[in-house]
Amino acid sequence: MGLRLRRKSVGMLVRVLVAVFLCLAPSVSALPELEVSISHANGVPGQQHVSVDVYMTNHVDSVAAFLLWIQMDRPGIAVFQPTVDTVGTLCAGWEILEVQSLGGQYTDLKVIAITNGIGGTVDKAIPPQDGLAPLFRLLLDVESEPDPFAGPTVSLAIPLMLPQLFEFVRPDGQQIGYSTVMVIDTSYFQCVSWSGDSCLDYEQVAAWEPYDSVAIEESPHVIIDTALVGTQGGSLTVVEPVCGDIDGSLDGSVDVSDLTRMISYLMITFEPLSVPALGDVDSSLDGLVDIADLTALIAHLMIDFRELVCEL
Repeated sequence: MGLRLRRKSVGMLVRVLVAVFLCLAPSVSALPELEVSISHANGVPGQQHVSVDVYMTNHVDSVAAFLLWIQMDRPGIAVFQPTVDTVGTLCAGWEILEVQSLGGQYTDLKVIAITNGIGGTVDKAIPPQDGLAPLFRLLLDVESEPDPFAGPTVSLAIPLMLPQLFEFVRPDGQQIGYSTVMVIDTSYFQCVSWSGDSCLDYEQVAAWEPYDSVAIEESPHVIIDTALVGTQGGSLTVVEPVCGDIDGSLDGSVDVSDLTRMISYLMITFEPLSVPALGDVDSSLDGLVDIADLTALIAHLMIDFRELVCEL
């Protein structure tokens, strides 16, 4: 005998199944209001001006100022330059840009940027956007002889434990991604001078020491709300140089992208190569990158596959 349900019962069953599905389905967390990330880059020993992009995604609020502290996890591999590159970035043209190392050794970098100063007229606050263009670019110099015991990669982190070193501000001056929490502070006291049943003088003691009075205070504290703010660090990896690897990737391979980069350098944009020595591949070792090097690179890739020779 088959099971027969009335229309009302079927509707009830459907609602129950939908409710069960919604309860069992994984919840989707909302996107943070603000996300800051650092990209990854490669460099060779002794290379100067290695560019590392810093990105910001602000989903809700416009950003008119920021303070950001970036820290390397180890010395001996590279140092930050005491400046950042803002050409073609989200904060290009901002009136105030200050860069300093809190430790003084430039293995950390604090960047302060404000769209306009006191009485300024620049109106370049960054509206909500998806972080397709860099906020700014870090510039690093790789040590000529990186510490062999430090490993080839240095991490670039954005610490969040200090609110005063991470701050993004709306045009109206309000901070983004901060929350206020009430913190209960408990203090313990021991009476050190009595007059009958009255205490004349108290001394504060540790919680594990004898005490006879307790003071409880509740005070507001501003914290970075990690549900509203997300960060992701980056890195710089020191790699072995390869002759002809000039496209900026330093990925250890020589291909058509490197040929395109050399043609662009010699004939189109004339934008300097990041490591010019890797482009001097015609065996002359004259320190110049010219048509002879372009010819050698074409031959290496397409004709006789000759070995490239440069001064590493």
